[in-house]
Amino acid sequence: MTYLFRSAARYIFQHINPFLFDTVAINEFPKSGGTWTGKVISNYLGYRFDDNIIPKYGAAIVKYHKLQIPSALKEVVIIRDPRDVIISFYYHSFFIFADNPFNARIVSLSKKRFNFDDYSDIAANIPTFIDYMLDGPIKPGFRWDHFYNIKIKSGIPIFKYEDLRHSPLETFSQILESLGFQDIDQQKLSGSIEKYNIKKIKKKNDSSQGKVNFVRSGKVNGWQDILLKQDNNKIRKNFSSIMEIFQYD
Repeated sequence: MTYLFRSAARYIFQHINPFLFDTVAINEFPKSGGTWTGKVISNYLGYRFDDNIIPKYGAAIVKYHKLQIPSALKEVVIIRDPRDVIISFYYHSFFIFADNPFNARIVSLSKKRFNFDDYSDIAANIPTFIDYMLDGPIKPGFRWDHFYNIKIKSGIPIFKYEDLRHSPLETFSQILESLGFQDIDQQKLSGSIEKYNIKKIKKKNDSSQGKVNFVRSGKVNGWQDILLKQDNNKIRKNFSSIMEIFQYD
């Protein structure tokens, strides 16, 4: 019931709030860094960040995983290497986050679909999970490449997660400018980036005694530690056109 009420509230919110208050949409295929991006921008602008909660009206940053959102919203899109996305999505699907159990419903649905002997054995399970991601996961219900094909054709600004990690000040400034904000206060923005430093968040979360947290790794090219050559080749074969555009080798 809470899930349905929250979904209805968010639907109403996204159609009304943009006409009353400045509303920014951070849209992504799940596990692409949208939450982190939203928190940094929210802190810099002083806007509320609505993520997996029942929204309140006012100036807000809202995270989405949607092919289409109302045109009144200011939208930017975050993309991440699909190989890292698949690894992160695996943990999202089978382990309830210790620090934020909102994904419990996804875990329940995913475990009904799969019958792995040991969900922690990602090396053994990942080939089957890759096939699942190529078919289109339960949530959001579409493939990684389908999402970004639509966004590319729509002309919406797309920013790489990897650029946000490697050159955060420059890339966050570009995001803000694409949203219409000018004269970016670099010192203030640096403070917002530092407040949500992924390494610090991960270090803090590591104290949860081995449990999986929402910010599990955030690593760039972490897939290289897990995927075999044949796994990499299968993903590249299916997602090659988008991967080439964004130079994911």
